[in-house]
Formats: sequence, C-alpha cells, structure tokens
Amino acid sequence: MVATGSGSGKAYYVTTPIYYVNDAPHLGHAYTTVAGDVLTRWHRQRGERVWFLTGTDEHGQKVLRTAEANGVSPQEWCDRLVEEAWKPLWRHLEIAHDDFIRTTEQRHTDRVREFVQDLYDKGRSTRAATRARTAWAARSTSCPAS
Repeated sequence: MVATGSGSGKAYYVTTPIYYVNDAPHLGHAYTTVAGDVLTRWHRQRGERVWFLTGTDEHGQKVLRTAEANGVSPQEWCDRLVEEAWKPLWRHLEIAHDDFIRTTEQRHTDRVREFVQDLYDKGRSTRAATRARTAWAARSTSCPAS
C-alpha cells in the first residue's frame, strides 16, 4: 500500500466501512463512499499523499442466509454481488479508490494472521486469544459465513 500523490509530507489513509455484502448497496453505502471519495480528492488536489480503501466483508450469518435463500454458496453469492452490484456502482459514481478489498481474499486473510501474530509477539494478546483468532481466520478462508 503506497499513498498516491506528489507530496513528500504526511500521508493520509481514508477508508469506508468494509461493507457486508448480503445485499446490493443502498443509499447509505453510496453516501459513505462518496464522502470518502470527496475527502480523498481534496487531499490529492492539495498535492498530498493519500490512500483510499473500500471493500466488502463477506462473512456472517446474513451472508449465509441470503446465499442459501438464493440457492448458491456464500462465496458464489459474494462473487456475484460484488461483480454485478458493488463494483459497477463505484464505477458509475466514479469513485477513485486505490483498492477494493474483499475479506475472502487471501491477501486479507494473510494480513489478519500477521497482525494477530504480531499482537501476540508483542505481549498484547494471550496464547488462547491468538489461537482463537487464528482459528477464526482459518475458518473464514474456507467459508465466508463462518
């Protein structure tokens, strides 16, 4: 992750919530994302370095229930909705994000594991908590609704 812009000073990180993907995006999602986009463009216009992230959280019971109601797996549901509803809306609104993260992507899971391990290594988490978080991350990779 490298902030874009020509400035050499402080870099800014702008993120939206990582939205649940149990349904198509609505006005609230658009409002929040447009607000992040405006802030990002303002920093860029000033020549400042900024990184803008948005994406989807593809885990949870609502995702599982919605996928089952539509006769597909949670991963199939997420893949379809992200490609047919979420990303097209951001293109239509001309959202200038630097990255779109999906919590089912390997790069996300790897980073979560690294982060949790770092907490443990620095004594900021117990072994039991680290095992629980690592087990959760492992389950999350194989089943979006874990």
